[in-house]
Amino acid sequence: MNTHQWNLKYIKWLSAEEMNEATKKWLSELEFIRDEQHFFDNLLAKFPNEKVTYSYCYIRNLTVELGDLEKENELLLKVVISHKNKLEILLDGFNEIEQEQAYKEFHLELLEAISMFLIKHKEVKKDIFKISKSNLKDQKKKPLIISKS
Repeated sequence: MNTHQWNLKYIKWLSAEEMNEATKKWLSELEFIRDEQHFFDNLLAKFPNEKVTYSYCYIRNLTVELGDLEKENELLLKVVISHKNKLEILLDGFNEIEQEQAYKEFHLELLEAISMFLIKHKEVKKDIFKISKSNLKDQKKKPLIISKS
């Protein structure tokens, strides 16, 4: 069975409450990622000033990738908020089958877009952690010089 067909069947069974909960979860994840990305920005900004085992170009590419993900995150946040606000189509008590179907199909598209975004974010996050880990190991090798005042 085609994955897309399975997802459509899955969406048909979702209630308005379940889609609302999924949307709230997405908002929470995307807002957390926004904060996490600011932390990563600050972390990557420090690396050129320190001796790291990775090249400047590699760190610069990661910084650019992170910037692209930040823009995508902001766009997804706006879309998810808008999607959440349109949930009343399913809750208004009217039987507007075409609009309800369009809402559910868009919910599926959003599910796929957010899933792809999360995969990309995790890859960049893994690379940033790899650099950080390497940098911390290098710092441990350096002897600490404590001056007595």
